[in-house]
Amino acid sequence: MQIVRRFRLFRTRPRFDLAPAPDSQRQALAAPGFTLIELLVVIGIISILASMLLPAVSRAKGSAQRISCLNQEKQLTLALHMYAGDNNGYYPPRITTNRWCTTLRQYYQDLKILKCPSDIWAKASTNAAAGGALRPAESAPRTYLINGFNDYYRHIVGKDGMNDLRRLGNKEIVIKEGNIPEPSGTIAFGERDNRQGAAPQYNMDFDMLDDLTGLNQSMHSNSARTGRGGGSNYSMVDGHVEFLRYGKTFNPVNLWAVSPEERNVAISSP
Repeated sequence: MQIVRRFRLFRTRPRFDLAPAPDSQRQALAAPGFTLIELLVVIGIISILASMLLPAVSRAKGSAQRISCLNQEKQLTLALHMYAGDNNGYYPPRITTNRWCTTLRQYYQDLKILKCPSDIWAKASTNAAAGGALRPAESAPRTYLINGFNDYYRHIVGKDGMNDLRRLGNKEIVIKEGNIPEPSGTIAFGERDNRQGAAPQYNMDFDMLDDLTGLNQSMHSNSARTGRGGGSNYSMVDGHVEFLRYGKTFNPVNLWAVSPEERNVAISSP
């Protein structure tokens, strides 16, 4: 009797048979994937979108680098003001050792400030007569150069004395803040040209045509095809920093000069 009962109990268990899938589900499972043509179309669309977005990303990166460069140049100008404040208004003397980047070092400290993020050409090897371990600021990769104030010094030492001033320096004859009548329209720092074939300097001497060989007037937003156009950042003596288009620091006004007669002589850059 027990065997029968167990058999009956087993026979009476419910059956869990899966119901057949509806026709719509079977059709969905059996649907084919993308064809080769469809995949190529999708890849083509993605490529087009990428080509449209990459220039915008590149421009955004360039703008960020230009702003970073502008801030660094402003810090150098603040360092110049602090130095002048501690030295009766005098700027760093133009000498062949302990140049301006060394003299101002105590006020800006971080050597990374000397190099603009956009300046991929700036290296220690681009510094003429670098300072080595004794003067690391003169050996560090550097983008910026200070105004040589050529017309001011030329009026004091004469045209013939300028060569000796550049070659030997002179710590006795030094320009002061008060010798610059238009501080908001006179450049303190600009961006030098570190590219191959250029002649990067510590000072911007327009008497020596440094605007052609040592000054980079198109560091930012320039044409990839010609390397021209665009512009560079310039800090003014009063402390503010401007982005100026190529050639605009010489025309219609020479912003590197301090005397009215030379400021009003426009120079056209090629």
